[in-house]
Amino acid sequence: MYMNTSQFIQEGGFPDEDVSTDSVDPGLNRGYAYFVEETEYKAHLKTHDKGEKVEKSTCNSHDAVKLANMRGSNGTAASGVGTVECVRHDMKRPCSVGDLQKGERYVNMDYLFASSLRQHTTTRVVVSYDIACQWSVNLWQRMLQYDFDWDVDRRTITFLIPKFHLPAHQESCHTKYSFHFIKHVGRTDGEAVERGWAAVNGFSGSTKEMGPGSRRDVLDDAFGDYNWRKVVQLLIIDVSVAKTLFDRVKTAVEERSKQVAEFQDLTHVTNPTHIAEWTQQVEAWEDGADYNPFVATRRAISLASVRLSLAEEESAAIESGDLVLLHGDVSPSMLIIAGLEIEELQRRLQRDAASIGTDGTDTQRAEIVRRRSNLKLRINAWRGYQDLYMPGVLRLRSADDSDAPLQPENTPLYLPSALVGNPLVAPTPSLKEIERRLRHAQANDTLDQLRRHLRARSHLYMVKDRDVRGQRYNTRSQTYIKTVEARVQADAARYRVAHSALLAMDPPDEHGWQKYFRPLEQNDVRGMKDPKMHGSQREEGHCPGYGGRPRSPAVMTMTTTMTRRIMKLCASNGANRGRALIAGARNAIFFKRKCDVL
Repeated sequence: MYMNTSQFIQEGGFPDEDVSTDSVDPGLNRGYAYFVEETEYKAHLKTHDKGEKVEKSTCNSHDAVKLANMRGSNGTAASGVGTVECVRHDMKRPCSVGDLQKGERYVNMDYLFASSLRQHTTTRVVVSYDIACQWSVNLWQRMLQYDFDWDVDRRTITFLIPKFHLPAHQESCHTKYSFHFIKHVGRTDGEAVERGWAAVNGFSGSTKEMGPGSRRDVLDDAFGDYNWRKVVQLLIIDVSVAKTLFDRVKTAVEERSKQVAEFQDLTHVTNPTHIAEWTQQVEAWEDGADYNPFVATRRAISLASVRLSLAEEESAAIESGDLVLLHGDVSPSMLIIAGLEIEELQRRLQRDAASIGTDGTDTQRAEIVRRRSNLKLRINAWRGYQDLYMPGVLRLRSADDSDAPLQPENTPLYLPSALVGNPLVAPTPSLKEIERRLRHAQANDTLDQLRRHLRARSHLYMVKDRDVRGQRYNTRSQTYIKTVEARVQADAARYRVAHSALLAMDPPDEHGWQKYFRPLEQNDVRGMKDPKMHGSQREEGHCPGYGGRPRSPAVMTMTTTMTRRIMKLCASNGANRGRALIAGARNAIFFKRKCDVL
């Protein structure tokens, strides 16, 4: 059983309780449908509401937590509705809906959760909640304070966060509360309650002026109708439902075959000892062990963290007297950091100037001239500080000035990595070590950005091949792809510069960086899979809509198998109905292939 709770935020304008009360408008269901029994619910809130402790969030700032800690809404009987749903079937659960007074307070959601579990005998429960990382921390302590018949040992409860909400959480939540790493949940996304609100949000305009009993009865009817239509659509399969189920089965079979093949390929080239160790760790995690094998144990070094470390080290060295600044406003690390920033501005200006060429407009050329002027001023200011910490560079710069003048984007900066082995400049070990640390972090950050941009490019290609038709939308898609491609190439260029600098400063690999940072060839700048196909790839057995992968025999056989199942399911509706379903499914497949080829 998979459940989810959410706030009915669209239903925020309720009448004040003075307009109507439960004694005047008590309602008919009285806890026999989807809303909980109101008397017991209010007694629970009255008893435990004031004693509830405000728990500060240890994760990112979420609306559900902020709304629960805000002051009550004046002039309203309820600020929203909380509900517990079955995510697997996307249906409302009995006795699992209740009014919220000040957002999703724990005292409300705890009661709805316990009330819903009373209607269920399953011993293993997976709970999906957008703030599960906060709500579940002290849940069992709170439950013991309530007057619930609560047997914790009888059930195994796993708390997860819906897939759409998970990226908004801290990194630690991404593995601990992810559906991707939990057994027996399949491809469940945990977002069913968000889709369910779309079907009942339209009632908010009328129910906000109703009395409490009438309002609950109307919403009970709406929830019941939602569940009834779900059942009817599954029993009386129409063309749209049949096609949806057919497409999902087809995708599941194909993806399963693909994942198995890729897993086997990876297994064949991996050390068997490592495979046995990893398998044991994953199985232990699935059985409830504390150690999470999906958490990265090696923390990547970021440019921001290195800059912070350098600033703290320099501050401590200045206080102890080990470091004397040659300039009151610029420290050695600030000099190198500013140099790397200027280097990045040079690369951007080189790229933009080359892109407009001689065909650029007057506005574009004027912008390039302005940027060159600003960059030249910044380089000249930076050189003044560089002469203090690296006086030998002045001799090299004087030799450059005798040659033809260079554009600011082509002016050499003479960072420590460029002066290794130069007999004209005395070595500066401290500055060299600072640049080495910054280059290491720069290479790591750039690789992360490169991977992210490659994934974005692959996704854009997939969407373009699958959905985009017509010259207008193809042109727009190509523009998006070119934008991402430019960022990919910029990331690759930045990484190559960082790699060359590291290789110059530490060729014997004393710091072990070469294990993680390899030379980046142009053929290496590609995604794991590129759905963009070329003419030679459009061979028989390849489906353009599926990234150029050949259709497996299992998928080809599945088409006929599903056709037979559809015929059997629709036999009771007559031969014409069955033939219409089959024709519709086959036409959809053939039309998909035809559009992809075009």
